[in-house]
Amino acid sequence: MANQEETKNTTFAAQLIQRTKDGNVPWIQISERDAYIFKGTHGSVVVRSRDDDGAEPYVLDLYDARARLVDSFETTWGSQNGQRVSTTWGSSLRDLFLLARRWALGVDLITGSLIEDLDEGRSGDGPDPELQPSSADPHISSPLDELPF
Repeated sequence: MANQEETKNTTFAAQLIQRTKDGNVPWIQISERDAYIFKGTHGSVVVRSRDDDGAEPYVLDLYDARARLVDSFETTWGSQNGQRVSTTWGSSLRDLFLLARRWALGVDLITGSLIEDLDEGRSGDGPDPELQPSSADPHISSPLDELPF
């Protein structure tokens, strides 16, 4: 049974997941790490792979407007039929990580463009700078850009 904190975390992650699916959360990749940030007006949320390998465990960090870490949550596991499995919170965090990564890296933009190219019988010589999502601008400056991950 989920405790109250896990229920709040799962609800928060579910809201971020839905809003990301709706295209309303402008995730940005942090440096070259497997970490993605959404910067709000009073704080920021970072979802990342703890070991920077794109796999569990995943971590959700909350920062205040001064870039101070105020809370951090990690994937949790349970046991089912003797097997180690992610809890509901862990599954939500994994889903959020994968969606944030997909959005920040422009995966849907790239795959959509490739399908359009196939439909039109076009091919190119490689990456096109116009395919870069505007939110991935490496020149964005913020105190959160200096986070240690």
